[in-house]
Amino acid sequence: MKTFKTQFISFYSYKGGVGRTSALINTALIMAMKGERVVVLDFDLEAPGLFSYVMEIAEKYNISKEDVKCKRGILEYLHDSINKKTIPELRKYSISNDKLNLNIQGKIWILGAGDTSKKDYSKKLNSLDWTKIFEESHGEALLENFKKQIISEFENPDYVFIDSRTGITDIGGVCTKYLSDLVVVLSSLNRQNILGTSEVVSSFKKSYIDTILVASNIPVGLPWGENQLFQDRIEKFSKFFEQNPDLLIYHYPSLSLTEYLPSLFKLEKSKVILQEDPLLLSYENLAHTIESKNSFNFKRAISEVAIKMRFSEDQKTSESLKEELETLRKNYSNRIPIIDLLDKIIQAIDLFKDKDIKIKLDDKSTLKLISYIKNFLDEYKFEIDMGVLPVLRNMILHESSAIIYKIALKNVSDLIKNSAWFDILTSHHKNEIVKNLIKNKHYEFVIKNLKEEKNTFFIFSRGYSAEQLEKKALANELYNAYVEKIEERRFNLKSPETAFVCAYAFYKLGNNAKALEYIKISNKLLLIHDDGNEYFVPTLFREVEGKDNFLKELNKFENNNLNSVDK
Repeated sequence: MKTFKTQFISFYSYKGGVGRTSALINTALIMAMKGERVVVLDFDLEAPGLFSYVMEIAEKYNISKEDVKCKRGILEYLHDSINKKTIPELRKYSISNDKLNLNIQGKIWILGAGDTSKKDYSKKLNSLDWTKIFEESHGEALLENFKKQIISEFENPDYVFIDSRTGITDIGGVCTKYLSDLVVVLSSLNRQNILGTSEVVSSFKKSYIDTILVASNIPVGLPWGENQLFQDRIEKFSKFFEQNPDLLIYHYPSLSLTEYLPSLFKLEKSKVILQEDPLLLSYENLAHTIESKNSFNFKRAISEVAIKMRFSEDQKTSESLKEELETLRKNYSNRIPIIDLLDKIIQAIDLFKDKDIKIKLDDKSTLKLISYIKNFLDEYKFEIDMGVLPVLRNMILHESSAIIYKIALKNVSDLIKNSAWFDILTSHHKNEIVKNLIKNKHYEFVIKNLKEEKNTFFIFSRGYSAEQLEKKALANELYNAYVEKIEERRFNLKSPETAFVCAYAFYKLGNNAKALEYIKISNKLLLIHDDGNEYFVPTLFREVEGKDNFLKELNKFENNNLNSVDK
């Protein structure tokens, strides 16, 4: 595992009006919602703009403007550090997501340019002579200490986003050259922006500064290749920059009238808007690209541990995993629940690798594991649904499901005492457990715990269980639901097992003609698919192996149950 490192990222544009600050704050919010810890710095000291977005959020969530009013910031910090030889606390100048009533998985702190309401703001700004600072005030050391202070005061943030000054300026050079690991460069497609920005990007490349090149202010409704003017401008852009843009950021004409924050739609989980807003998608793509450039991000770190865990076989690897988890805890303080869950999974898997240790469902440690996993999946559902940690999610579900499945097979009679385990099983394991439960006549459990399952197999299983309990109305309702779903995809039906189960359901519903029709479909499919799979036979709810045995079962069912139908 790589050593953790906070990533400093400047957002730069040669000219104003290209959506730089909007891109920065929306991307920062999206990443914070995904669990990242993001510090936002307004280094555009001459024309600060981040504060207006803070006010927009405050107004949206009915927060008193007095609570988020403009504070001392970057300018006062630099002025005091250079002239007063004191190091101010940065965190007390910042506004956090807690202050803005943003209930998110991660953290965001916004540190403004400074208190522009003070009369001496301009005087302090004009006194900043960066040539003099570097020559007389150890400028590089000052900026390095500034970075270290941010890391220390803001709990090892994952990212620091810096809103840089436009144009070719001293402060722009400070942000891009001395503070940044990566620069997000935004340029619109007009001639002024392309010419000026391409020259700056060329100088970045000579200095080996990594960049993400963004073509911004693209009018909504002008996709690649379908508009001649747009295509011409893209070709000119690519010629001057000697590459295509890494990303496009779209633009609405009405955005000039407001501080638009589509990132907050994610917080409000407005699915309709999420699907339709191209600007939000632009910001999400930018967040993803920034994350992919960061070899120290949490997703990558946790994925490395998860993958190593799945293939670990010896004690030495287990010890190494424990050390890596401790490193994660140290560096990702707001991700402790996820890390603890991973630790629990590792412990459980280690137990199952020792064949001499037998775990029962009523063991406190096992029930605690099940409860912990279920609570985690409930608590982090929104984050998981956003695809923040897909590798970890899949690993958790796969490994925990396998563990619980092994316990369940040995303790079927005890399962109905605690149903929390059932929700955690993957579909495959649920299928096998349901068969086992029905064989052991736990029909009530199946009916109750499969209510939310939409899979056709589970619908049928509930119907079969209801039939065995002589709940005819419920059985018929579920069998009807099952056959309707199968009929919808009849022409894509490839499984002889499914066709036979459908025949059984139709037979129980009294529709012998349809039952016979699906028996014939099942026979026909068997002639095509003879792959030796196990087939599930609902008449006895048992499995038979191979084509010949399954044909015997089909004929038995056909002869015994459909003798009234003309064959």
